[in-house]
Amino acid sequence: MKTGFIYGYPNKPGKKRYSYHGVDRDCLIQPDPEPFEDFPIGPPLGNWILAWEGSMKTGWFSYHTYYPINFLNSSDEHPCYAPGSGVKCVYYFAEIHLYPYSTGQYMNVNWGDGLNCKYSFIPIGKYKYIYKAWFNFPQYTGAYAWRAFNLGAGSYGKIWKSEDGEFPGYYPVPQGEIIIS
Repeated sequence: MKTGFIYGYPNKPGKKRYSYHGVDRDCLIQPDPEPFEDFPIGPPLGNWILAWEGSMKTGWFSYHTYYPINFLNSSDEHPCYAPGSGVKCVYYFAEIHLYPYSTGQYMNVNWGDGLNCKYSFIPIGKYKYIYKAWFNFPQYTGAYAWRAFNLGAGSYGKIWKSEDGEFPGYYPVPQGEIIIS
């Protein structure tokens, strides 16, 4: 990667020594970096691939569950298993929009949180809308990516998997959470 500077750091002057009437003094000057310096970058990273997108509507008092099947393992050791166990992380990025089955009904969502070695959740409540976008990996082999309860029409989700199993270094959409009660 190459980059060029036209006016490099004008608020951070450099110093130059010069002699004025036989006395050496510092003079503050504007820096002038060389243009087109090479900055090393690592190997190109993979991409996120949309693995699933669809409706998450459920029947009354039932669940929508998504298991990350056929996702590639990364080369990273899974932190929830003993070191050297050979279990690798399976990275995913998910985005969900949830509406209750009917007005005033309870709903919730939980997800496999391998970053913290547990299931994390938004507690059951009478919500009008839940939006969540997050990066993670299941906390154990065979765990689900998410499980949502009592969802109505308009509820949908997306999940991305890593193209090569490794973390691509960016997210397909910004991470966030919105809950409207």
